[in-house]
Amino acid sequence: MGLRSAFLLLSTSFVLASACSFFAEERKVIAPPDLDDTLIADTTYRDLGTVAQGDEVRTSFSLTNVGQSNIRISLAKADCGCVSLQYDTTNIAPSEQTIVSVAFDTRGFERGRHYQVISVETDKEQVIKLCISAKVEIPK
Repeated sequence: MGLRSAFLLLSTSFVLASACSFFAEERKVIAPPDLDDTLIADTTYRDLGTVAQGDEVRTSFSLTNVGQSNIRISLAKADCGCVSLQYDTTNIAPSEQTIVSVAFDTRGFERGRHYQVISVETDKEQVIKLCISAKVEIPK
């Protein structure tokens, strides 16, 4: 690996870790009182713990409609093909919840902590950023 490739790989890792550093602790997200047409996540970060390389780990995020009208998820995507998502695209009524299910496949990952960002877009042009992390260990 050349110096340029190593620098690019290191830079990319730093950017992803920095993007998720905001999510570094699990926390509740509270909606401002006057938001309309808004989904709020129960948390924006999940630490999936220590996993063996090659394992698939799962989690989910609960999203609540805190607005006054129906809203729906139009798209959910991850920054890596190693993450698969399942979500409902039907309308979410005010005060109702929906679940975004996440599966993280650790095949091919090096040892260490890895972060993945998930973007959830709504039909009201809202984008919710979620983050998962896992510490990958290579089995002996």
